Amino acid sequence: MNSLPEQFCRRFRKNFFTSFEMFALIIVLLILAVFVLPVFNKARMRNYSMDCQANMKKIIEASLLYAKDSKGWMPMAKFGPDNPKWWCEELMMLNYLPADKELLHCPADMNYSVSGDGAVTHLYRGKHRAEIIDVSYGWNQHLGNYPFSNPANGNFPPVKLASLPPDTVAGVCDGGETLMISNWRQMITSHSSGFLHPEVSTNLGFVDNHVENVTRKNLKQSMLTPAKD
Repeated sequence: MNSLPEQFCRRFRKNFFTSFEMFALIIVLLILAVFVLPVFNKARMRNYSMDCQANMKKIIEASLLYAKDSKGWMPMAKFGPDNPKWWCEELMMLNYLPADKELLHCPADMNYSVSGDGAVTHLYRGKHRAEIIDVSYGWNQHLGNYPFSNPANGNFPPVKLASLPPDTVAGVCDGGETLMISNWRQMITSHSSGFLHPEVSTNLGFVDNHVENVTRKNLKQSMLTPAKD
């Protein structure tokens, strides 16, 4: 007559995986993960990019409405001096942009740090600026940035929409590095933005109301610098 431990062992071997079978199962799952996860991540990033482009489209449309109501003047990267505001603050406070947190945040942006020049990656919404909103998008400083007296430091006078070539960039999804941008080096030299690789791309919003996904190697400074009158 078999003892109770022997009966238990036989039943266990009969009903459960052996060590070899378990090892083989793990190997198969790992092989599947190697092939499936990259495809899943690629599809997820594609969806993120589409959502980001939709955000950028709404931002550009809001800026064009602002220009239409402001005698052609485009929104500046930063307003001042009496009531200093970022471009997105101005558009929200004047109701050109809805009070929607998700609109100013790219779903692929996992960076909430403070940039090297001290410019925070979020703004304070509302009359008393009590609510924090993370911002993933930067505005072209060449469209105006207060104070206007020092272009060498990115402080440019405001410009009119009619003076801009259609391929001028207004907004950039820069991964929350800064709320404004005057040259691509701000993104390319920033390790936290992940923008060092030449094949890495970002979404750009142009003043002719179209949005385009552009790789780093195809960026041109002329996209940011408006033509002079």
